[in-house]
Amino acid sequence: MKRGLLFLLLVINSTFLLSQANLKRDTTYMISRSFNTNALKEFKDNKDFQYNIHQEPVQSLWEKFWSWVWWKVGQLLRTKEGITTVWSVLIVLSIAIIVYFVIKITGMGQGGLFGRSNKGPQKYILSQNDIHGISFADAIEKAISNGDYRLATRLQYLQALKKLSDKGYIEWRINKTNTDYLTEITGKPFNDMFILLTFNFEYTWYGEKPVSREQFLEIKKQFQQFNSQV
Repeated sequence: MKRGLLFLLLVINSTFLLSQANLKRDTTYMISRSFNTNALKEFKDNKDFQYNIHQEPVQSLWEKFWSWVWWKVGQLLRTKEGITTVWSVLIVLSIAIIVYFVIKITGMGQGGLFGRSNKGPQKYILSQNDIHGISFADAIEKAISNGDYRLATRLQYLQALKKLSDKGYIEWRINKTNTDYLTEITGKPFNDMFILLTFNFEYTWYGEKPVSREQFLEIKKQFQQFNSQV
């Protein structure tokens, strides 16, 4: 048994020595390299390569102000009292906006809650003046010279009503509406033109649409055409 084990070891040793004798030596030339410390420092200091650093954009004073405002709002909303205050302010603002638009739509103004605004031209209001007592030529010329083309448009419309009344096409009364007059001239040759003039008048006067000089000259041509048809 011992002899067999000794023989096996001799065989293994001989095989190992034989394999060592057949190995080839590695004659490859190796070049040792190292990192350039200066180049590494330049890359490290270059902001283009600093991917892990987050830089906040520079804010203007206006942006800083709103950031502060929203920060304060956020603080308010963290408390029950703050939420109540914010909702109260929003409700008051909503009511103010609604009241403002109601005033604008209904025409209320400096005259009080139930009065109409004192701003803008108040002369030659149909419900207050008899159209037969207005000197239209002088009034229209004065309105044009003052650049008040809305008033000039209204005066020309009142002048057209006076002409229809003088010709017997309509029966003018203070409490009648423009729709009443349109009904009275239905079927007349100038009916379509008067519809257009009524639309322009109501749009510019009651709609408070500004009228430029060029627009007024076009409207004036329409009134001249209407006058030639009546």
